[in-house]
Amino acid sequence: MMIELVLALSLLGEPQRPPQGPPTPDISAIAGHAARLAVLEQRKQELEAELIAARRQFGESHPQVLTLREQLALAEKALADEGGAWREGEIDELAARRTSLEQQLSTARTKYGPNHPLVVSLRSDIAATTARISGRASALLASGVEQALLADTRKDSTDLQAFLRLAKLYAAADRPVDAARVLTDAIALLRERAK
Repeated sequence: MMIELVLALSLLGEPQRPPQGPPTPDISAIAGHAARLAVLEQRKQELEAELIAARRQFGESHPQVLTLREQLALAEKALADEGGAWREGEIDELAARRTSLEQQLSTARTKYGPNHPLVVSLRSDIAATTARISGRASALLASGVEQALLADTRKDSTDLQAFLRLAKLYAAADRPVDAARVLTDAIALLRERAK
């Protein structure tokens, strides 16, 4: 159903408006992301239906049921990864915006002083952007990404990327103790590799 919705939306046009050139990369990226999510969600739903039918027909321990469970877990992970990667990119964009605002603030403070309206406005923008970063990171962690990354670190403790992604999200969500713990684990892993 989700794929049909995406296809229907892509086929719907606004004929009364003149064409405005090729879509911007942001719109193209959003459309591509939505299409990938729709395909992954449809596959997950199909696997869930197959699993229910196989359980009824064969029971819990049948090889086909076990295979379908594995395929469903992979589909759920792919869906979480696709959604997570997109949201992590959004967090990165917000962090880059905050860095730019901080640079502007430094320049404006030097040029105008600490109480100038531009300086006050930039401080407010930085605070709002920081709050958005924290909110997005917290929501992403709560959506299952935290559990998936923790599972990745336990399952394959040699995968530093899972440790680093998790530490970055903890830091963005204003959870410095958790970020420090994960980084400490990553450092221990690096030391063990160096032996």
